[in-house]
Amino acid sequence: DELAGTGGEQMNCLLCNAPIKWRPPVKDILSFKRLVPPQLCGTCSQRFTAREAGRGCPYCQRPGFTTTCPECEQWQVRAGFILTVRACFGYNEAMKEFMHAYKFVGDYRLRQAFSAPLTKLVQEQGAQLVVPLPLHQKTQLLRGFNQVEGLLECPFERLLVTKDQEKQEPQSAKTREQRLQTPQPFDLTDRKRVRGKTVVLVDDVFTTGRTMYHAAQLMRAAGCKTICGVTLAN
Repeated sequence: DELAGTGGEQMNCLLCNAPIKWRPPVKDILSFKRLVPPQLCGTCSQRFTAREAGRGCPYCQRPGFTTTCPECEQWQVRAGFILTVRACFGYNEAMKEFMHAYKFVGDYRLRQAFSAPLTKLVQEQGAQLVVPLPLHQKTQLLRGFNQVEGLLECPFERLLVTKDQEKQEPQSAKTREQRLQTPQPFDLTDRKRVRGKTVVLVDDVFTTGRTMYHAAQLMRAAGCKTICGVTLAN
């Protein structure tokens, strides 16, 4: 009734602060679905490129491929398996700017911009366990939050922790070759919890895939039934 009387809900874009006038579709109101108002204005939304199901490499969704891309073929050789990873968006300049503001500037409210589509994609995998990738303890203490956990609006389990070692240079500061040479940074806290379960790993950005494959290798060694990955961008 309130929405009908005012002509919609007035909000501001999280990125540019432009006003957003929103009225939920009548069919959504009548279906008693959870109503999710937009967090970005039309102009800002258009700057992000959504990844489409069935497009690109069948494993990692890299655009420009109709069969397995060379990167995934290399992972078959390097790891002995290929991990299927789904992403919400491409990692373009707009996403790079968003990640900088969210992760490195530490604007925690920005998690609301993409929490709904990421959570939806995670839930669509139908996994029994949702496991976000962890931060190094010193990084989390400095930043104040785990950016992956901040994006999730569904139950998850902290089954991975970083090894107790000196904080290394962040992945974002490394070259591609340096990332690929990164030693295993994680430990699994409960192998029994993973055994026989379907698992979805969640990260913010998928670039070389090294971090996601490190986590997947631990899960596979612990006897998970199936495993896949979901990221906000790749």
